Amino acid sequence: IILPPLDGLAEAQVRGMTCVWDGIALTPATAVDLGPIRKKHLGREYQWFPRGCKRCVGEKAYNALFLHSRECAECWRGPNCPFAIAANRLMREGGQ
Repeated sequence: IILPPLDGLAEAQVRGMTCVWDGIALTPATAVDLGPIRKKHLGREYQWFPRGCKRCVGEKAYNALFLHSRECAECWRGPNCPFAIAANRLMREGGQ
């Protein structure tokens, strides 16, 4: 899943209080944790823990899997592609 650049996000989106894509407020029931992302800023490395709303995460995961699976030999052979497994997990969490 492609995340938006940090530079264009509001503080609440960076902190995981609102969806990283559409900016709606998140609650424990509506938030999907996207896992740690390593970033560099001013020569230092840190981790960012983005979160998204279920609708956006499901939609982004579905679109990413659709594009990925068209060209992935592992996806064509069977259900063992790590990308496809992760995208399917996010689609389930997103309610897709």
